[in-house]
Amino acid sequence: MKTEQPLLITTIKHQFQNIETVPRNRAIAYDGELADETMVIAGISNAEVPAKTEIPVMCAGIALCRTYDTSETYTPGMDIAVRIDGKVGPVSDPTSKVGKCMDSVTGAGILIRVKLNT
Repeated sequence: MKTEQPLLITTIKHQFQNIETVPRNRAIAYDGELADETMVIAGISNAEVPAKTEIPVMCAGIALCRTYDTSETYTPGMDIAVRIDGKVGPVSDPTSKVGKCMDSVTGAGILIRVKLNT
């Protein structure tokens, strides 16, 4: 079982996207949207919540993050970045870096532990 270790959690108002719920374990931008590779993130969603409400967002610590929908190999210490819909993957653009991978796995749409940049 993978565990997360939140050090700092805050809330951000979800406002924009046309979705019914904001999923857990996704990168959230400062404006409350599910982040993509062009956005600076506030943190990782710490609960699934209805749209247009406050999202609990982990800003520091070790977060569980959902990986992007292509099969990738992840290794401990690998730089991790936001890809699309708040999902993460190996860094292709250093400006979208989220943190460092703590697991050794291969797959798509799986949960990995990420030590968040602070």
